[in-house]
Amino acid sequence: MTLEDPQTLLAEAGADRRALGERLRAERDPTPASVRAERDPLDAKLLGERALATTAEGWLEELEEQAAENGWAVEKAVMLYLHVLPPGHVHTRLTSDMRVYDAGCDGCTRYHRLNRDGRMIAPEITRESALALLAQAIERGA
Repeated sequence: MTLEDPQTLLAEAGADRRALGERLRAERDPTPASVRAERDPLDAKLLGERALATTAEGWLEELEEQAAENGWAVEKAVMLYLHVLPPGHVHTRLTSDMRVYDAGCDGCTRYHRLNRDGRMIAPEITRESALALLAQAIERGA
């Protein structure tokens, strides 16, 4: 009876345990981790990655999807707030002599800057301005 090197025994046992773990994870969740990260941006953000945010457009689309699901979204890296208005809302605007109510669209998204306290700054910004903010953040490496 010969004794094998303890390092060899541990390496073999570790390989067996890793194989068993991979097999059990595959049975529990057949979707690979890379696909889950693409499908679920929250998982990607927790890992320090962005599923679609290699460009400002992708980052904004990701935020717009989140806002459509929740009614709002916030990106603290650039202090940007997105708000999706409910179907049937009414736009209000003031003219020189009266207040005008316009029928709204279904699910309009509005974009606002936030101040340092996280409060919305009153004037609404355009989607292009939001894209510019996100592009600047990507350039800075945020």
